[in-house]
Amino acid sequence: MSNRIQISFLKNFRYAVIGVIIGALLSLATTTTNEQGKLQINLASLLFSSATGFITGFLFSLLQAYEDELSTYQKELKDIQKELKTTKDSVESCNSLYLESLQNCQESYQDKVDSLDRLINGHENKLMESYELLERAKNSFSHYGTIQNLLGSNKIERELIKSFLDRVINQPDYITRSSIIDFYRLLILGLQKCTVWRGIHQGSIKSLGFSPLDEAGENYFEILRNHHIKDKKRVIILTQNEQDDLKRKDIMQAFWNTTGKDVPSYWISQESFYNFTHLHRSIEVHDCALHNDKVLLHYHHNYHRMSDPTVPEGLIMIDFGGSRSPVWKAVTSIFSELENPNYAIRFTQITKESIDSLPDI
Repeated sequence: MSNRIQISFLKNFRYAVIGVIIGALLSLATTTTNEQGKLQINLASLLFSSATGFITGFLFSLLQAYEDELSTYQKELKDIQKELKTTKDSVESCNSLYLESLQNCQESYQDKVDSLDRLINGHENKLMESYELLERAKNSFSHYGTIQNLLGSNKIERELIKSFLDRVINQPDYITRSSIIDFYRLLILGLQKCTVWRGIHQGSIKSLGFSPLDEAGENYFEILRNHHIKDKKRVIILTQNEQDDLKRKDIMQAFWNTTGKDVPSYWISQESFYNFTHLHRSIEVHDCALHNDKVLLHYHHNYHRMSDPTVPEGLIMIDFGGSRSPVWKAVTSIFSELENPNYAIRFTQITKESIDSLPDI
């Protein structure tokens, strides 16, 4: 028997005493008088009644003690269940906080890894540029003796050499008698190191996919489609007659499949282009590609207009921006305006939805 049951039993032992008293009273109630008129107490009956009352009270006390203990256990059980529920809620809350913290740590770790990768790549690019600069400096030193001897000559020679070097360094360079294949080869070289590409095509949109391309053109457009260039855009300059091709679903679908779906392309009218850039209308842009906002390649298709069909008539210009040539200014200004959300001229983007909505021919 536990201590609490014993204490409860002792508290309820009064019921046993009450049972003895009631049994005695009941026994006394059955007493009789003898012949002399005196009360005659039946001791056997008194003892039996008292014993019966005591046993009944004792059992009742014991039962009451166990009922009190059961009630106490039930109360403690409810308290334990409540504590367990509180503990469970705390554990679930801690588990949720732990998972959230773990996820935040993973995201933070991934962000740091990505930042480190970008930092390493940036330093690697700077290192490659330094290597290229050193290589160019090394090659320049090969001509140092010759230049030193020339600069040590008379004043006229020094002025001529200075003028020549100024034109080579600060003016665009040209490759004459060039074909479109030569231009595509240079464009492919530019794409290999390019991360920001801006292209301009002045002429019919047919030549951007609908007309058959030669092998160099196919290679160029394939590299432009698949090379990982972060940012690339194209502006197409069209005359009034050339704008009719925008209504031809076969032409526009061929353009989209060849290069449109991979390069966000916008078209503007030729009139808007010249009015905005203030470029002299005698200068035709034809095809241009600006690489990383630093190197501009420009191809003029019919610059020489030779009668000999075996001699290419094109002209390739490469400009590094220092010259601020009219073509450089026109190309950079048109793309700066394209980035402006409130641009002053009308750019129309060519989309898959607009092509699909064209009627079949």
